[in-house]
Amino acid sequence: MTPRVTLICLGGTIASTSSGDRGGVAPNLRGENLLAGLDQEALVAQMDVIDVATVPSWDLNFEHVASVIDEIAKAVARGSTGVVITQGTDTLEEVAFAVDLLVDTRVPVAFVAAMRHSGSPGSDGPANLRDAIATVLDPRARGLGCIVVMNGEVHHAADVRKTHTSSVGAFSSPDVGPCGWIHEGALHLRARSSHGLKLHVEEPASIRTPPLVRLGIQDDGWWLDPVRSLNSGLVIEGLGGGHVPSSIAPAVEELAREIPVVMTSRAGRGSVLTSTYDAPGSEIPLRRAGVISAGVLDGIKARVLLGVLLAQKASRADIEYAFARCGSR
Repeated sequence: MTPRVTLICLGGTIASTSSGDRGGVAPNLRGENLLAGLDQEALVAQMDVIDVATVPSWDLNFEHVASVIDEIAKAVARGSTGVVITQGTDTLEEVAFAVDLLVDTRVPVAFVAAMRHSGSPGSDGPANLRDAIATVLDPRARGLGCIVVMNGEVHHAADVRKTHTSSVGAFSSPDVGPCGWIHEGALHLRARSSHGLKLHVEEPASIRTPPLVRLGIQDDGWWLDPVRSLNSGLVIEGLGGGHVPSSIAPAVEELAREIPVVMTSRAGRGSVLTSTYDAPGSEIPLRRAGVISAGVLDGIKARVLLGVLLAQKASRADIEYAFARCGSR
C-alpha cells in the first residue's frame, strides 16, 4: 500500500521567486510547484497538497496556526503516514513549537523551510523538502512530536532556534544538538526525548502572546506600567542567569505577585539559575516573589508557551508545571 503524506504550505523563502524588475523575491509558489522540483521517481508517497497561505513568515499569526492544526487533524483522519509543513524561517521556531504543544498525535509532523530561494544558486529548498518527506515516512519518527528538518538535521521543535540570518545551517538546537539526521536519504535518530506536554485551546486563533522584554545594562523598568495595564502575563529575557537590575527588582517582584512573570536568559544557551545568587535582583529573591523559571526555554518559546497557557486560563500551578516540564530538557 502506498503511504500517504500531507503537505501543508504557508509560503516563505522555500516558495519564493523573483517578484519582477525590483530585484527582490517574494512567496508565490504553491505546493504543487514545490513537489515538481523533486525527483518524481524517488517520491514514493501519495502526496496530498494543502495551500493554507503563501506569505512571508513575518506575517504568520495564530490564525494560520489554527488552520495548520485543523489540516493536521484532517490528515490524520484520512490516514496520512506523516505531515510536512513548509513556511518561512523567521517564525518557524515559534509556529513549530505552538503546533507541538497543541497537537497530540503519534503521526510525524515535520516543519521544513529554505534559506535560499528557488532561483538562488544552491537553493536548499528541494533537498530539505525531500529530507522532511523521508523523515515522516520512517516508522521511527512516530511519536517524536513536532520536528524541524533543515540542512540534513532533525531537531525537536522545543529545542530548535534560528541562530543565523542567512546561512543554510541557520537552525540548531544549542543546548542539546539535533535529535537525528538524514544520511543517504535515510533517517538516523540520536535521541527520542521530548517534553511530552500537550495543551488544548478551544480556539487557537484566539491566542494572544504576552509581552517579551529583553533587559540590558541600567534598564529603568519603563515597560512595567504598560505591561501591568495589559493584565495578562510577561516574559523577561533577563541578564545572565535570569537577573534584573536591583533598582527595578522590587517592582518586578510586585508585578509577579499580580500576573504570571516568566524569566528566561538573554544569553540564548543554558538554563535560568534557580539557587545560586541571593543579592537583590537575582534568582533567589525573584523566585521567592513568584517569578517563574523558564529553564532552558528562550524568550521566544516562553512567550508562545505562556500565551497558550493564558488562552486556556491555566492556574499559576499549571503554568509553573508546564514551564518545569518544557524547561528541564
